[in-house]
Amino acid sequence: MQDSGPGVDAPALDAAPADGFTPMDAMFAPDAFVPSTDAGTDAGTDAGTDAGTDAGSDAAIGTDAGPPPGGCTPLPTSGTLMLTGTLDGSDPTWERPLATSCPASGRSSVGTAAGYDTFVLCNMGAAGNFEIALDGSGEPGSYTLSDPYLVIYAGAMIPADELMCLDGDDDGNTGNGSLVDSVPVAPGASITVVPSGFDNADLGTYGLRITRL
Repeated sequence: MQDSGPGVDAPALDAAPADGFTPMDAMFAPDAFVPSTDAGTDAGTDAGTDAGTDAGSDAAIGTDAGPPPGGCTPLPTSGTLMLTGTLDGSDPTWERPLATSCPASGRSSVGTAAGYDTFVLCNMGAAGNFEIALDGSGEPGSYTLSDPYLVIYAGAMIPADELMCLDGDDDGNTGNGSLVDSVPVAPGASITVVPSGFDNADLGTYGLRITRL
């Protein structure tokens, strides 16, 4: 085929035509590439999801206000909890309530300055009923408290009005002791168990048995 005339150089691909058309190689230049936003989206989503999930999970763990400020002994989730103590004359004293029925009808005429101990017990498990036994001399174990007297209060302290007991007992145990056969305690709630003596002279060691029924 014959040459039709002098050759004409083709315009360079990266030169923009006068009508504003963008050449193909400019459209696909590396510095014109828009990076993916997947990484940012994933990071933001993950961080937001993790933070929200963790915060929600932690907040959902606690279903109660926790133990009282002075601390408490957890009630058993099953079986029996054994506690011991001694009334030795150095304990606080009270004019003992007549707590064989509660609220108490009055105060004792013989235990006008009877010694007592205080145990705050909190239910960190499911709702339940608890048998509470105060063992003295004559009960299983080598205890010496001659005439135990048991008083129980709702809450984490003895109330200002000591007659406002939840339950109590004098001689309901099998030997020489006191027994309350069923005390209901809600989840997160506390009771205050008070081992004492029938009169001022009742001193010695004792056992406290708390059994989830």
